[in-house]
Amino acid sequence: MNNTLYLLDGYALIYRAYFAFINRPLTDREGKNVSAVHGFFRTLLALRREFKAEKIGVAMDPPGLTFRHQLYPEYKANRDAAPEDLHAQVPLIKDILGLMGIPVFLVEGYEADDVMGSIATICSGMERSCMLVSADKDLMQLVDMNVHLLRPEKGGNFRDMGPEEVFEDKGVRPDQIIDYLALIGDASDNIPGVSGIGPKTASALLSQWDNLEKLYENLDSAVKGAKLKKLTEGREKAFLSQNLVSIVTNLSLEDELAAMDKLEVDYAAAADKFREMDMRRLASDVGALDGEKVPVAPGGRGSGEKSPGEVGQGEKSPAGRASGEADTSSLSQSQTSGSDSSDENISDRNVQAIKVSYSPILSREELEKWGKRIREQGIFALDTETDNLDPLRANLVGLSVSLEAGIAAYLPIISPDAECLPRAEVVKWLNEIFSDSSIKIIGQNFKYDMKVLHRAGVKLKAAWFDTMIAAWVLDASSPVGMDALASRYLGVSTIKFKDVVPKGSTFAEVPLAKAVAYAAEDADITWRLYEVFSGKLEEDKQRLAIFREMEMPLQPILARMEIEGIGLDIFELEAFGEELGQAIDSIVKQIYALCGHEFNIASPKQLQKVLFEERGLSTGKKTKTGYSTDTSVLTDLAKEDPVPEKILLYRSLSKLKSTYVDILPGLILPEDGRIHTSYSQTGA
Repeated sequence: MNNTLYLLDGYALIYRAYFAFINRPLTDREGKNVSAVHGFFRTLLALRREFKAEKIGVAMDPPGLTFRHQLYPEYKANRDAAPEDLHAQVPLIKDILGLMGIPVFLVEGYEADDVMGSIATICSGMERSCMLVSADKDLMQLVDMNVHLLRPEKGGNFRDMGPEEVFEDKGVRPDQIIDYLALIGDASDNIPGVSGIGPKTASALLSQWDNLEKLYENLDSAVKGAKLKKLTEGREKAFLSQNLVSIVTNLSLEDELAAMDKLEVDYAAAADKFREMDMRRLASDVGALDGEKVPVAPGGRGSGEKSPGEVGQGEKSPAGRASGEADTSSLSQSQTSGSDSSDENISDRNVQAIKVSYSPILSREELEKWGKRIREQGIFALDTETDNLDPLRANLVGLSVSLEAGIAAYLPIISPDAECLPRAEVVKWLNEIFSDSSIKIIGQNFKYDMKVLHRAGVKLKAAWFDTMIAAWVLDASSPVGMDALASRYLGVSTIKFKDVVPKGSTFAEVPLAKAVAYAAEDADITWRLYEVFSGKLEEDKQRLAIFREMEMPLQPILARMEIEGIGLDIFELEAFGEELGQAIDSIVKQIYALCGHEFNIASPKQLQKVLFEERGLSTGKKTKTGYSTDTSVLTDLAKEDPVPEKILLYRSLSKLKSTYVDILPGLILPEDGRIHTSYSQTGA
């Protein structure tokens, strides 16, 4: 039994699910939006499939204000009201959770973060594993050896963030996250922070002084010049922000913890409800979990999507995807689906056991043998293994190939326990194959592989068939990561990356036996998905035309754009940043002079008071938090008063500085001094 607790950040996941489909909402038979319902339960099912999550709870915000609004009335005042069709789905989600027996926790006057923080703290004290399922960076402050943040990512995968991952992401330890956020603020929650202090400065200051208190005790020696002025003026806001971002960890929630321990999820009840709502895919997937009917391959491997998987539906993990314990005693094994044969997406062929044979390529003879087979067949699946998520920083560790279901080989370039063929020889072999225009390549998210191979010295060659793009064209509402696709369409549970690559190491350090089992499976699964998707596309000529005439020709264009990058004059940009900063300070002073006092220009509530009460300007659109101060309203008001015009200029320059001038330098690739974009074909 999995004793780990999984705490879901309810509203955060609901909002995420709703806006993921904002351009193409999912609707029921009556035309009502059910995107949030679909996405929320997809996340829950992915947790069950991938992590075998059994002890689950959902934390929700209560209605009304919390203690943070008493500390700072402008807290979250900048947020727009949630769309009505989103609100309408919340009771339905709660009802279905009730049918499943999954508890929903909320405490009056406290946010979901506080509920999660208190339960996580109890778990930490018990040295019990707890996963906080949310993309909220505030929750990073709770992370320790027992408590991890599980961040949902595009493609249906999750990123497991422990102390090391938090430091890699933010440049500070989890126990410094509160002070880090106190310095930089949080625009989404209208937390002020210290004006002019960004993430890099904040992490550098905390690296030197450890916490906010020590920083301010030694402020004169910590910084000089403009930063000293900003930190001095922002002291009060820094400590206010510190209180606002601090998650409460002492709520008495032992009973809620006990409720999760006694949990037995009723998947059948949820399946009935989804069928009633005509959400057949969810009904099928939930029903498959009833009675533990979850696809599991021999050897006890877990099923479902993997982490980190295909990051952002556009980039792969260092080894292409995530993975499970490999059978190192043999490089041949059987894969069986174990799936409910009624699943319409699993072909009859794949429901049967498939014998797999995976082998390494370590000699010139083997290399030539595979090269000859590729040339004779004229089509093959290819996948790369690397040591970095970023394809423009990744080194090619090896590659795998497959020409038929169940048979694949791994060609290592770097291995800790095998003598590999020279990199130059492998690159030459690939270039010879790539130069033959008659040979077709099949890949999964091949844009990533194109960039990795290009960096290794291989000439660019586009995929003829990309299984990730095919999956998206066939069904844009479901995950398109390899592991999710293997589970859904093949009934196969693939190997887990975390069991092959220990924390802190890369695929280059994986022993050959495990590397072959993992990497060859990539190519094998890619080939098998191609067989399934090519048939499905042939049956739907309209989607086939979109795939062949639009999506596949676009992929190499995007790859070349990403490789080329964009030049940036860093010195000119820094000078422009200084100029913008001075202009913004000047405008702020002019606004204060016109109004006769200082106020938070970024606060809609304070701005409403200044414009409509103090200056008596005409009110425009009404919102739930008062009268609107959006651009259209201020543009009209600028005709009758100078303050709105200056506020529009302040907003324009501030957005230009914070969104572009301050951010762009940190995105430069040191190797060529250019910014390299990333374009997703499988997302809105």
